Amino acid sequence: MTEKIAYFPGCSLHSSAKEYDLSSRLVLSRCGFAIEEIEDWNCCGASPAHGVSEELSLALPLRNMIIAEDRQYEGVFTPCASCYSRFRFADHETRKNPKMRERMTELVGKAYNNSLGIYHILDILNGIIGLERIRALITRPLAGLKVACYYGCLLVRPPKIAGVDSRVEDPTVMDELCVAMGAEPVVWPHKTECCGASQTLPHTDSVLRLCRRLLKSAQAAGADCLVAACPLCHANLDMRQAEVEKKYREPLQLPIVYITQLLGLAMDMTPEMMGMDRHLVSTKALTAKLVTTQVDSL
Repeated sequence: MTEKIAYFPGCSLHSSAKEYDLSSRLVLSRCGFAIEEIEDWNCCGASPAHGVSEELSLALPLRNMIIAEDRQYEGVFTPCASCYSRFRFADHETRKNPKMRERMTELVGKAYNNSLGIYHILDILNGIIGLERIRALITRPLAGLKVACYYGCLLVRPPKIAGVDSRVEDPTVMDELCVAMGAEPVVWPHKTECCGASQTLPHTDSVLRLCRRLLKSAQAAGADCLVAACPLCHANLDMRQAEVEKKYREPLQLPIVYITQLLGLAMDMTPEMMGMDRHLVSTKALTAKLVTTQVDSL
């Protein structure tokens, strides 16, 4: 792990998704990967900026990328799928469109040299740290746990921009991490379907419908929890789940956990250390099942 890679938390991980930030920091530290947060970072514009102004949607992430270049980082990574998407778009557009590149230099005040690698945390875990290293750090395998790995839209789409997994319709990078932890990924048809993302406020009914379909599909496949790698997806599926139950008059109570939280548990960190008490859908039954399964396996 010789690359010098900066960490971009984005707005969610410093607020509504603090547990994602917390668990990411602890897991990466356990893996020997040092966290260096970009100094004086700004919001990348996800999700509303690209709906208002293409130039704004590129200039906002580019300012962060230029700061990272100035500090001589070789890459930037973020746990947020939306931030990842905006960074990848900015890099792509300035690389392929000379006129836009000139316009961005004018707006931001400095040229971006397209020297950075843009990574999601799944890229760091699977590609840079590697599954072999992660397997060696698993001290409490999650045997008996069935998980629905949820990728959502932005980690794999559009294919010319996103790079987490080339298998757009059936990505497996998160599934492979779960197998390394000892968990069993279920086969389910909605792993890359949209949850509604930032439409949760203007089109709440549509988001509730989409979330219900995802939750019901994961449960039908036998999942004990749904595993996310995006704070927007987590917010919709965890925070809106009670509204889904009320609207459709059916119980769900499916825990929504971040991939880094599961990794932390498998590395023998406590649920409290992983911030699992911050979720609206209780994770107590999930962690109790893990304890019972691990005791039975002794």
